[in-house]
Amino acid sequence: MNGFVDIDGGLGPHSKSGRTDAQYSQRTATQPLKARLNGNVARRAATGKNFYIWDTEIPGFGLRFRANGTKRWITRFFERGKARTVTLGAVAEMPAKEARLAAQQRLKQLALIGLPKKPAHNQSKAQTTVFAALVDTFLEDRPFAWKPRTEKRHIACIRSAILPQFGERCVEGLRREDVMRWRDTRIGNTKCFNIEIAVLSALFEYAEKLGIRKIDTNPARGIPRLKQTIRERFLTLPEYRRLFQRLDECDDQLRANSIRLLLHTGARHMEIGGLRWGHVSSGRLEIPDSKTGPKTILLSRQAQGILASLPRGDDHDLVFSPNGRTPAYLGKFWMNFRSRAGLPDVRLHDLRHSYASIAVQNGINLAHVGRLLGHALPETMNRPGFAGGSLV
Repeated sequence: MNGFVDIDGGLGPHSKSGRTDAQYSQRTATQPLKARLNGNVARRAATGKNFYIWDTEIPGFGLRFRANGTKRWITRFFERGKARTVTLGAVAEMPAKEARLAAQQRLKQLALIGLPKKPAHNQSKAQTTVFAALVDTFLEDRPFAWKPRTEKRHIACIRSAILPQFGERCVEGLRREDVMRWRDTRIGNTKCFNIEIAVLSALFEYAEKLGIRKIDTNPARGIPRLKQTIRERFLTLPEYRRLFQRLDECDDQLRANSIRLLLHTGARHMEIGGLRWGHVSSGRLEIPDSKTGPKTILLSRQAQGILASLPRGDDHDLVFSPNGRTPAYLGKFWMNFRSRAGLPDVRLHDLRHSYASIAVQNGINLAHVGRLLGHALPETMNRPGFAGGSLV
């Protein structure tokens, strides 16, 4: 019989009661589903929600369904008074018969606890805690404070690069040489690897907090980043003159003013594109949530003049939006405009670099310029271009 048996003894989705799979998945928060776990049960499609099905014969043996469609065999048990869950393997890689045997072996190991022989606790954990299970826990617990765009990028790194390499490895068994070998395979993806290694280190740090690995055994800590060529592009004085002339000729003066404000503040284009009138105060911009957190941008006389020339809206209205509600996506505008200004190789971020270079050449020290730009790390300013950008 393939119907599920719930805790009150009734039949599940295939019973005469007529209940649907969706109705049963909604009950899992209060009443766990039970069935003899076999290949038929494992082939059931996920319902878009997290839930478990527990075996009717082997205590603590279960099948975990995730909302993203992944299915894994697990065992749940009490060890020395603490509830523990161990992932046995993915349904796609471990047949039901093999999973049942693994669960039974786990029960036999637990039966040895309390006997005079000391249980091989660390060895057992190393054999059963796979890296993919750590990732599941990490993404479920969310022990990070990444911004939405950063979180999306980092999760993409985990799924595309980290899981394919380490997903089925034992977390406690991974060593520094394993990470170094992976580093060698990523030499052609310098920028991506330098992000991926930071994310991998965060995963191992969380494994230490969970007790899966011993403290200070993070194999990704201290791994050398791959050297990358930092692209430096600073505007020259003739380019500045040509850019301002083309801005004056532009038909879309609202977005032209946003570019002018970028040039006079060194702000990030996302900060200006999402600027609201409530962020504008006397002589400064108070950005509540920038890339590095809350940020104050001091306004020069020219920057104040640009804002004063615009009709002021309500505090919640966007400054550079025709209707006050739609954000100004300056990247698309700049991609079309820069060629008309004779600057086809200049990125919006290069305007920020050029602002920093001018500030340094006017006698402002690097540390102060870094604070003006809102850099979280002082070493970000330690680039030759900032100290000696060419304005000829």
